[in-house]
Amino acid sequence: MTKYEDIAKLGADYSKRYFEYRGECEEFARTLARNYSQYLEAPNGALKYLGLTDDLRANNDLEELSSTPKLVRDADGIYYFGLDLFLQAGGSHSMHQRVALGLQKEASAWAVIRDGRKFKVDASNLSGLDALFDDLLSDAKTQY
Repeated sequence: MTKYEDIAKLGADYSKRYFEYRGECEEFARTLARNYSQYLEAPNGALKYLGLTDDLRANNDLEELSSTPKLVRDADGIYYFGLDLFLQAGGSHSMHQRVALGLQKEASAWAVIRDGRKFKVDASNLSGLDALFDDLLSDAKTQY
């Protein structure tokens, strides 16, 4: 094998691992969002994915809401995505809860990062998400 072939294979292997891991993060983001919506017993369509800028802020310029997660990789190698929860209880007044969440796989568990705090979730037992959901709910209650 030539030196070129050697580094080309290394690059191809890295690319494959990169896209596999990104796919796993995207799938877990979907699972997390679906479970959060169920936890809240939110109406259909109340929770959407929010586009984030490179500095992990809500992309308000484009009001970029989507039905699929839009992952942004930070300099720390962690994938982040945004969630937008549309809150409306009768009438025409409404609010939004917007959060950025980071995802990092650690062995057989996930770490969900929110505001610098890590919530550990075993990949085979998603009940670990409840602590994160309780935190999000508490934050929403104190915010409004």
